[in-house]
Amino acid sequence: LLNIYSMFRIINSIEPEGFMGLSSLDELDLSDNKISVLRNNSFLGLENLFVLNLKFNLITTIYKGAFNGLNNLKILILDFNLITRIYSDCFEKLNNVIEFSLEANKLSSNSLYNGSFRGLSQLKKLALRPYKLDRIRSFTFDGLKRLNNLELMDCKLITIERNAFYGLDSLESLDMSSNLLIQLNRTTFEGLNVNLIYLRLRLNRLSVIESDTFSIIPNLILLDLGYNKLEYIKYGMFNGLKKLIYFDIRSNKIKEIERFAFLPMESVLHLDLFGHCLSTLKSNTFIGMKSVDGMFMFYQSGIEFLEPLAFNGLHNLDVLDLTGHPIQRLYSQTFIGLPKLVRILLNNLRLSFIDNDTFIGLDKVTTLMMASNRLSSFEIHSFRGHVNLKFMDLRYNYLRSLDDFYLDSTMLIVYSNSVRKHLLQIDIRDNNVTSFNRFNFNSTSLTASPTIDDLKIRLIYDKSKRIVTKRGKKDILYTSINTFFNISSLNLTEILHNREVFHQRKINHLNIYQSLLINLDSYDCCRNNDIHV
Repeated sequence: LLNIYSMFRIINSIEPEGFMGLSSLDELDLSDNKISVLRNNSFLGLENLFVLNLKFNLITTIYKGAFNGLNNLKILILDFNLITRIYSDCFEKLNNVIEFSLEANKLSSNSLYNGSFRGLSQLKKLALRPYKLDRIRSFTFDGLKRLNNLELMDCKLITIERNAFYGLDSLESLDMSSNLLIQLNRTTFEGLNVNLIYLRLRLNRLSVIESDTFSIIPNLILLDLGYNKLEYIKYGMFNGLKKLIYFDIRSNKIKEIERFAFLPMESVLHLDLFGHCLSTLKSNTFIGMKSVDGMFMFYQSGIEFLEPLAFNGLHNLDVLDLTGHPIQRLYSQTFIGLPKLVRILLNNLRLSFIDNDTFIGLDKVTTLMMASNRLSSFEIHSFRGHVNLKFMDLRYNYLRSLDDFYLDSTMLIVYSNSVRKHLLQIDIRDNNVTSFNRFNFNSTSLTASPTIDDLKIRLIYDKSKRIVTKRGKKDILYTSINTFFNISSLNLTEILHNREVFHQRKINHLNIYQSLLINLDSYDCCRNNDIHV
């Protein structure tokens, strides 16, 4: 006889030594019966049993010695019973069990004792959920020296006693999500060691994490602290986490992050700061996080003020998205320390002022998005030398003029035998721009030619919006004195929305004052469309 399946609620109890003579049995399924107690020597004689299934019974108590004789048991299933207590050493001699399931019982804070799981020395995974354990007592898991995955989710945990995890020498993953933990301190993880690499603590009530709490588990590569109640991130809180890669701290109540708070976290690749209460981002907040290549700071956090050097240290970040934060002003050197940044998204803020040198050091930035702000003027000379900038979105602002443009020629489409082709495309639709003043294209930076032979400028302009001037509602595009200085040949055929714009808008005047123009290539196009030049 190899297998016995006895279900349908016909067995009420198991008498000691009731299975004597069945030494060849390798699977015993007693699920869905009415067994209430497992007494000493209940399974004696089943020395070759491989699988024991006792789920869906009425078991409340397991006495020491209940599993005597099951020396070769590999799988033990006790799910969906009424177990309220697990006495010390009740699993003694089950040294070969590798799968053990105890879900959906009636365990509480008084159910587990010192050494409750002693004997399960080969067990790899243990899941205790959902229960009302309240606390994990000292030495509860002593004897589980091969355990590498422990799940304590939704157990109503409030307290973890000192040395609660003693004996878990091989543990790699610990999940205590969805509990009631309030505080972590230096003794919380005593008993664990350098093998722990995954720690999940989301959906608790954590408000305090003491300094050096994680120093005892320095090899963590994942730490999930999302959906807690942390208000302050302090220097020293994450000491020892040099190998951490995945760090989730989203949806807490963070009001302040101290400078250098993330200093030891040099390996983190992803940082999630979604949904916080930060109003100010301090200088040098991210010092040490040199590997971060993705960071989320969505508008729920409501950052109002960025100190200079706020993002210093994020050496590997290529996209910075601050969309939706109520930031009114960008100060000088705000973005220092971002050498690999390519895209900056500053849409839908409350920006009304940008300091000179705000964007200094951003040599690799190709895209700058600043749509839907409150900018009334914009001086672009702070981008001098930024030869990689290709697109700037200034839509839906309050711009009336674009003044003091001081650009290296390589930022525009340049046709020259020795100059690489670059484009700066500025989108100013849905503004009230009536003039482009003092465009000065510096040609001295070119290595081959002292002047630009031919320059083509393309400004995206709103073709559906009429320009209102003192002379009435006329579609007049004004340029002021020295607007196009030092340009020997100028092509204006795409100065508005597209090449057909002259047919659609019927521009009355195109005035270019006191410039050193030798040739205006688009003159015939203007003349054919009744534009006075």
